[in-house]
Amino acid sequence: MEAEGQAGRNAASYRRRVIVSMTLAVIVVIGVVEAFAITAVNVPSNSSSSLGGWAGTARTKKVAKPAALLLQSEFPASGADNIAYDSAITLKFSVPLAAHTPLPTISPPVAGRWSRLSPTTLTFQPQGNLVPLEQITVRIPGGSGGMESTAGVTLSASVSTSFTVEDVPVLRLQQLLAELGYLPVTFVRTSPTGASGVPATYSSPITTTAGPADGPSALAAEPTTPDAIPLQPEQGSFQWRYANTPSQLAAQWVPGAWNVVTQGALMAFESDHGLDIDGVPGPTAWAALLQAVAARDTTSRPYTYLLATETLPETLYVWRAGQVVFQTPINTGVEGAATPLGTWPVFSRFLSTTMKGTNPDGTKYDDPDVPWVSYFYESDAVHGFLRPGYGYPQSDGCVELPYANAEAVFPLDTLGTLVTMTTGQLSAELGTTPPTVIYLPTTTTTTTTTTTPFEYP
Repeated sequence: MEAEGQAGRNAASYRRRVIVSMTLAVIVVIGVVEAFAITAVNVPSNSSSSLGGWAGTARTKKVAKPAALLLQSEFPASGADNIAYDSAITLKFSVPLAAHTPLPTISPPVAGRWSRLSPTTLTFQPQGNLVPLEQITVRIPGGSGGMESTAGVTLSASVSTSFTVEDVPVLRLQQLLAELGYLPVTFVRTSPTGASGVPATYSSPITTTAGPADGPSALAAEPTTPDAIPLQPEQGSFQWRYANTPSQLAAQWVPGAWNVVTQGALMAFESDHGLDIDGVPGPTAWAALLQAVAARDTTSRPYTYLLATETLPETLYVWRAGQVVFQTPINTGVEGAATPLGTWPVFSRFLSTTMKGTNPDGTKYDDPDVPWVSYFYESDAVHGFLRPGYGYPQSDGCVELPYANAEAVFPLDTLGTLVTMTTGQLSAELGTTPPTVIYLPTTTTTTTTTTTPFEYP
């Protein structure tokens, strides 16, 4: 019995040892697992959260920042010159644009519309021709309320780009001025309506005795919208408006080449339309010219030309709409202050002004209230002046007329009117009576029209 009791006690002790061993093994396994779990957790140093008594957070996915919206390229390039009249404007951006992003603006305003060539590219197609020589500026809005990408990113700052439109051939300028009546020639179109192109050669205008040849009105065939008017020369020809055009005027006219006849016509147009009178076909003049053609705004002024001879007796002829309408003896410059020979347009006019300068002998002159003044070359002008006689050199370079005659000429030699100084006896060529020298009595009294200089347009 005692032996059996001892065996039982040994079995119980063995079971206890087994249980303890198994318990220790479990504890070791749990410890290893916990240690592995702890080393596998990434715990930021600044985290305040806890995980099982340890400071730390679970790892989160990083979100990419939206790409910046940038202007990558533009056409025409900023600062470009000589861009075609009908050129489109194209802007390419770095990322796709939002559907309702604000659009760029163009100045001066141009008729047309923006559209998308691709998600990143905008293009502006003008409705018609851009104004010749105009500087076009495209402003791309940025910042708050600026252009926006599909990701909601706006252009950081506004961007501006500009370019200059190409010039127009002189031949086309002459055609349009002729259509409006500012030249001594007419333009007759020979190509079908709307067709355009530069012919290989243009013959000189033909002087006829029957006026312009029959043909369709070039002006009537022009579009009635300024930006639709062709800017390349039309096929056609020029013909003289008058049968007896003075040879001195005809010699100045060359189709397709810049000349004083074209300059004077442009100055007359500028005067009629309230523009700066410089005789230069810039963007302002072109915009007004195209508007006038579209509106059929022809001049009512007959073509006028002043022709003066320095051969004695010195004489000024006013040729207007095909005939001499007035002539007068004149005084031109004395030796040392001679009036130069040549042709120039009238560029400034005064009802009355003060003239100051230096005589050939070095003395000074200061003449107030000189009436009916039309400047045509530097300080030389056609004007009234009191002299004991007229028909021979007496001035300091100006063309002096008796007061009454100067008053009669003044309404005729408007801005842009050509003045030719030449030599020779011209009466036979112009179909008028020979001139005579006028001597005025020294007791003649005159009255100036005003004492205040006043520019008369």
